[in-house]
Amino acid sequence: MERVFILILVFFFGCSPKVIHFLNESAPYAGFNTYQITNVKINNADISPTGQEIIKHIESSIIAEMKRRDYRPQKDPDLVVRYELISTQETDVNVNNYGLYGPMYPYRTISVRTFLESALLIEIINLKTKKAIWHASVDMNNYRKEKKMDDIIQKAVTSIFNTYPYKAGSGQPDKSLIIE
Repeated sequence: MERVFILILVFFFGCSPKVIHFLNESAPYAGFNTYQITNVKINNADISPTGQEIIKHIESSIIAEMKRRDYRPQKDPDLVVRYELISTQETDVNVNNYGLYGPMYPYRTISVRTFLESALLIEIINLKTKKAIWHASVDMNNYRKEKKMDDIIQKAVTSIFNTYPYKAGSGQPDKSLIIE
């Protein structure tokens, strides 16, 4: 019984965040060497200083991952790397009619909890065909234990890119790109 409990703990706490991804196996990866980063939704938006910091961290993490794969940034690229941070604010309202004294003395209590739900999506698009060759996303709430924003973003981007196994100019997947 004790062994089963330990296995369950290892399973739940030892798992990395689940990344949802798609990889087009038939894309001509050997022909891709250059890239450009974009986020269509923020090009004309009025962004707060905190939002600008988040964008800076996302883009620098993407640049590091593309550099690790030997891709070069260029104004007329082979690939476009597009990212999007999707978030919504959720509110949970809990009404309890029994309060502190039980059902004999009704006392209504209301608790309201507000939290942010967010996900990071990154996709790579073949500029020649205008079709996605890879995309992946991760639930950012999986990184709540991290304290610093740049650590959260860096870990999320790394876990996303762990599903993209190609180096620039190579048509063969490279297992060394997967960081555990």
